[in-house]
Amino acid sequence: MFIIKEIQDTSEWERFNQKQPFCLFTQSHLYGKFYESLGEKSWIFGMYEEDSLVGGALVVSTHAKRGKFLFIPYGPVIDHAKTSAQEQILRDLTVHLETFSQKNGYSFIRISPFIESTKDVQSSWQ
Repeated sequence: MFIIKEIQDTSEWERFNQKQPFCLFTQSHLYGKFYESLGEKSWIFGMYEEDSLVGGALVVSTHAKRGKFLFIPYGPVIDHAKTSAQEQILRDLTVHLETFSQKNGYSFIRISPFIESTKDVQSSWQ
């Protein structure tokens, strides 16, 4: 099980992202600031194994006709070199976000992961 907490020090998150082989600007804290300029909110949730940041996600609020929801654009970001427990990270993050969304009145969570569309991945969606 991972410890999940909101990252307040955005430089910690940016350093983590810069070490990843693939991380898009949509997981930068500055993308969260962009959403905030549109009247939305943003949070960065870090996943820690012991005291080491091994994954996380920029999460932004979105208000649309279909409801108020949380959105993870091209995330979460996982440091595959530090942990092999990617499925557990995703489960723990999902549970955390479900609780967070219910407490804060969000209708659903939309996650748009940045992953390769392979046959194995596609078969796991069915």
